[in-house]
Order: sequence, then structure tokens, then C-alpha cells
Amino acid sequence: MPALLTVDALEVLATAPAWALQEMVLDRYGGHVVVFDADMDTVPVFTRLGQWGGVAEDLYAIGEA
Repeated sequence: MPALLTVDALEVLATAPAWALQEMVLDRYGGHVVVFDADMDTVPVFTRLGQWGGVAEDLYAIGEA
């Protein structure tokens, strides 16, 4: 039988440092949300609902969806 995890409450223990948010940019292209990070050569892509879409070699490889 697989393990079952039940979450009763979530608590924020600390907020993200401001510098972590300044180095990344989230932007939306059609049905995609992309993460631009100066330290990465590729572009992580998610759907607008937050599902993982993969990694694009560049912004122009994302296309429309």
C-alpha cells in the first residue's frame, strides 16, 4: 500500500530574500509562463496553470499554445 500524506496546515517560516527575486524575471507568453535567469542559458517553461512544460533553448523556441 502506498504512503499517504495529509497536510493540515502550512506555515511561512521565513520570506524569500529580496535579492533572490531580483535576479529572476517571470513573464507570460500566450499559455506559457517563462523564467528568465541571468545564470542560465536555457529558459524553463511552465503552463499558465503551473504545470512543468520543459526547457527551451531560447525564447523563440517556445512557440504559441
